[in-house]
Amino acid sequence: TTLEPLPAREAEGFANALRGRGFRLGALVANRALPGELLDGAVEKAAEQLRGRLDELGDEVVRQLDRDATPEDVRRLLSEVLAGYGYMHQAATRQVALANRLRPLAPVFVTAPVLDRDVTDLEGLEELSRSLESKQAGRVGVN
Repeated sequence: TTLEPLPAREAEGFANALRGRGFRLGALVANRALPGELLDGAVEKAAEQLRGRLDELGDEVVRQLDRDATPEDVRRLLSEVLAGYGYMHQAATRQVALANRLRPLAPVFVTAPVLDRDVTDLEGLEELSRSLESKQAGRVGVN
C-alpha cells in the first residue's frame, strides 16, 4: 500500500477480509514512504531560524554569489524552499500516523522509500530490496 488515506483504508479492509476468511497476513509493505529526516527536530528548528532571517540571508547570499539576483529574488526563493519543506513535513507527519494505524495488521511492517526513479527493471528491484533488507536487519515487525 501507499501511506495515503484511501490506499491505507483499502489495505486495512483487505487485511481484515483476509483474517475473516482464515488467512494469515505475513507482512505489509508501505510503498513510497517519505524519509524520516523530514520529521527531525533539528531540521525543523533550522527551518524556523531561516524563516526568521530571510531579509538578512537574502542580502548575504547576493553578496556571496556576486550575481544578477537581487536580495528580494533570494528571499522569494528561500521562502518557496521553506514552504516546500513545510508541505513535505506535513505529508511525512500524515504518513507516520497512517503507518502507526497499519503496523498492527501484520507481524512484519516495513516501509519502502520514495526512490529517485520508478522501479521498472531488475536494478530498481535490487535497490528496493537492499532498502527493505537494511530496515529488517535484526528487527522483526518494526519499521
